[in-house]
Amino acid sequence: MSCEKINMLLHDFNKYCSVIESLLLEEQKEALSIIQTLKTRLTETFIGCYTENKVLNAILSEKLKVCNENSISFKCYFENTNFDFINELDLVSIFSNLIDNAIEGCFVSEEKNIYLSSYVLNDTYVVIKIENSADLKPEIYGGSLATLKSDKANHGFGIKSILKAVKLYDGNMQWEYDDKNNLFKAVIIF
Repeated sequence: MSCEKINMLLHDFNKYCSVIESLLLEEQKEALSIIQTLKTRLTETFIGCYTENKVLNAILSEKLKVCNENSISFKCYFENTNFDFINELDLVSIFSNLIDNAIEGCFVSEEKNIYLSSYVLNDTYVVIKIENSADLKPEIYGGSLATLKSDKANHGFGIKSILKAVKLYDGNMQWEYDDKNNLFKAVIIF
């Protein structure tokens, strides 16, 4: 089933349930409870269609759920980006760690925003950009980003994992911190 058909089905399902809810509101409290539970479970388990890549869709759906639970605004935009050249495990390393780091930055920030995008530049280069709220300026250790967590011996592997995966595909990762706007920005180019 295509992403469009799945999204249409979910959209219509919610409308059907809303009509049934209003019809049953006065009569059957138990039926109403069942429908509300069904809607919640469907929304919680639904994997959205953000890209044509199923693995990436699963990652994004999982991270969006975490953001929603923590009042973090997470917006993503993918413009005709094909990630088939990246092994699925490396795709998980790159996107999961990028987004996890962004979420952690939002946890300790007044603003709580993440913007993730990807596009193809000059019909040649695949670009991944992520920006997130970050009230704390990143620490640099040995020329690399360092974890801000107190237990440094057991943390800080995410960036290393991203860099290792990016390097496998002759990619490059750059980052910067905008202290005027309290934003951390990272860009990966393959």
